[in-house]
Amino acid sequence: MADVRNATRGQNATRGQNATRGDFHAAIREMEPGVFRAEYRGELNPDHPDEREFPDYHIGTSVADVKLWTEQMARAMGYARVVWDALPT
Repeated sequence: MADVRNATRGQNATRGQNATRGDFHAAIREMEPGVFRAEYRGELNPDHPDEREFPDYHIGTSVADVKLWTEQMARAMGYARVVWDALPT
């Protein structure tokens, strides 16, 4: 798996600054004991988002790992932060 921290998507090459895309909304739920899934909306074309979003997810064995992966992916895509709409209790 590639380390999304090294991704440059969302970076303004002409000025060397990160272009922010606002908040990335996601939720985590426990699928079964010890298996967690972050759920969020994916985009067919992040540079020109429209109604063509689709459900996407990431699965891991801990809430911390799933949160970290999702937050790194969102930052790599140019989002300012992740808003967690739901977390396991």
